[in-house]
Amino acid sequence: MKRDMDLIRQILLDFENGKKSWSCLTKSVADAICAEDEHVVPDDIAKAHDYHINLLVIGGFIEAERNSASVWYIERMTWHGHDFIDSVRDNDIWKETKNAAKSVGGWSVEILTSLAKGFIKTKLQSLTGMDL
Repeated sequence: MKRDMDLIRQILLDFENGKKSWSCLTKSVADAICAEDEHVVPDDIAKAHDYHINLLVIGGFIEAERNSASVWYIERMTWHGHDFIDSVRDNDIWKETKNAAKSVGGWSVEILTSLAKGFIKTKLQSLTGMDL
């Protein structure tokens, strides 16, 4: 599975806005463990959320736990996670950042963050007239 930075951004924004849990429970797993269907999500969504939340944990963006019923509970966002989301929060900045990264054909999280911070700095300079 490819890393989807839009999904990563959305998970972090959702958490920041109060969402604490993400179900990754598929119908087949729910049937196997006799879980209620109310937490079941389509296979592709479950796999994407499970993969990307795990990446966020491994990458040091969040602290989270996955329970035996395939539900991720995000406990907190780390400094690194806050720094990233603060850099890409604005939709226009995010679009510019993604377009710039696509034009060179590849990126890392650090490059995306640096690009976004550069666009933010340019925006601040145009608004304030100050050289930052």
